[in-house]
Amino acid sequence: MSVYFDPFKEYFECVRFKILSLGVDVKDSRNREVVKDMIAQFLPRETEPGWVAKRIDDWYEKIKEPKKRSFWGEGLFGRLRLSLFFAKKPPGESVKAVQSSPLQASRDLTGVAKVVKDKQKDHLGKLQNLARQGAWEHLREHTSHRDSGFDWWMFPIDRDSQGQGSRYTLTPESIAALKRDPEFMKNYRSGVILVTASWGWDLEKNAPCNPLNSSQLWTGYEVRLGKMLHSLTLFGEKDLHGRLVAWFLSKQPNGFQRDTWANHYLREIL
Repeated sequence: MSVYFDPFKEYFECVRFKILSLGVDVKDSRNREVVKDMIAQFLPRETEPGWVAKRIDDWYEKIKEPKKRSFWGEGLFGRLRLSLFFAKKPPGESVKAVQSSPLQASRDLTGVAKVVKDKQKDHLGKLQNLARQGAWEHLREHTSHRDSGFDWWMFPIDRDSQGQGSRYTLTPESIAALKRDPEFMKNYRSGVILVTASWGWDLEKNAPCNPLNSSQLWTGYEVRLGKMLHSLTLFGEKDLHGRLVAWFLSKQPNGFQRDTWANHYLREIL
């Protein structure tokens, strides 16, 4: 008789223990995405996105089901684990929703929000090095250079991509968490300003870059700009978005010609 072994079951049990030990009320809708992000960290990144999403939802529903006390069965350590880790809370003990202050935001990031922040921080340094070398072409568009593909984490959005699937796709909850993280937002704005400089425009001064390298120019690589505008809209960055739109329309008065989906993000952020 063959027995199916789930290599991620033990990871899930560890997550269950961590969640319950923190006193998180999993039935509170405000905590749903926090819990799901915690579970997602233990799933294999190469797994098909649809399967991962279903697995997370299934496991989340299991967490919501109270575990009965158990003193026998399920192996030598199973008895102790179930009786101590997953026991119900004593009657009358209240459970509050998860809360985090801006000062704790960086430490509290989980799931895709943490992945995006870590990737962004690392890659910003690489882009700054390229800029110092005057290799602006690798910032202004996707080239054969290994560091020229970065839109997914430098300008993250809430839509899956053809190249990365849902690995860096943000949820409303992960966007809110990142907006509360001062370090992420500082690096985020720096990335937008730096890449826009590769097109020859200084967003901070709202004027042409001075001095201007011959490789700092707009070449019509619309997809990167479109994702940037989409991301700025999600993060509510009105000043950078407004200046970037005005600059772009001075270059292309009729808006996006190839990536027409991005015309939606030319609208003013309300």
